[in-house]
Amino acid sequence: MHSAVIVAVIAVLIVLIAAGCAFIKPADPEEYISGGTTDNTDPDAPKVIKSEDMTSFYCYVNLLGYDTADYPEITEMKYTFEASLEKDGAEKMAALQDIVKRYDFAQFNGISRHTAGLPDHFGVKLDINYASGEHIYADHNQDMLLPLEAVRELVVLFRGEITFTSISMDEAAKMMAEREDYILLDVRTDEEYDEGHIPGAYIVPLDDIRSINEDSPWSRDQLILVYCRSGRRSKLAAEEMCKMGYTNVVEIGGIIDWKGEIEK
Repeated sequence: MHSAVIVAVIAVLIVLIAAGCAFIKPADPEEYISGGTTDNTDPDAPKVIKSEDMTSFYCYVNLLGYDTADYPEITEMKYTFEASLEKDGAEKMAALQDIVKRYDFAQFNGISRHTAGLPDHFGVKLDINYASGEHIYADHNQDMLLPLEAVRELVVLFRGEITFTSISMDEAAKMMAEREDYILLDVRTDEEYDEGHIPGAYIVPLDDIRSINEDSPWSRDQLILVYCRSGRRSKLAAEEMCKMGYTNVVEIGGIIDWKGEIEK
């Protein structure tokens, strides 16, 4: 008798379980699973952008959990950087393109990952568009993706607080003897340059200084030493270069104080 009852109970339970399963909604693979990650990354998104004519730039970064002690310019936990050709002009977009190119933002193109339980405003969001129709898009709420050096340059560029450093010609001579990673820039006239210049110097007259935005192969963080005859034009040139987004400009005064070799 007991055996029959047990069998009947088991049969009823099996029927109930089967019926209950019929009402369970299958999991949507696109829905977040608590503690899991949804990955909608586009594997076909191009990792090389041919155009350099940027029309709009959007970047949101959240630095929670990142050690920014070595980057005094970074003072906030999160930043939103936004610019457009129409609103901010060609120079600002060229400076942004230089950062995007040097730090290879295109390598992140197509990334779209979200980890359940983390707010959407963690990580990074990128939306960069070009005149060619190309774009860079990324959205990751767990990893900031970008190197802190790139964030630092964006902070400096958007603050508009890029300034140059001034040192003496003697200090410049010592720097040039100890380092090789610098560009020496003479901003006098072509005639003055031909009469005598510091060996290795490039000539870009002050009146043409803005042309380096179009013609120069130098990156915006390149160490550039600027001199003229007496130090007046070199300061004006250094100031103008800072406005164009160059972040490592050192004004070294005039050639009249140079004690080294003169090349003609």
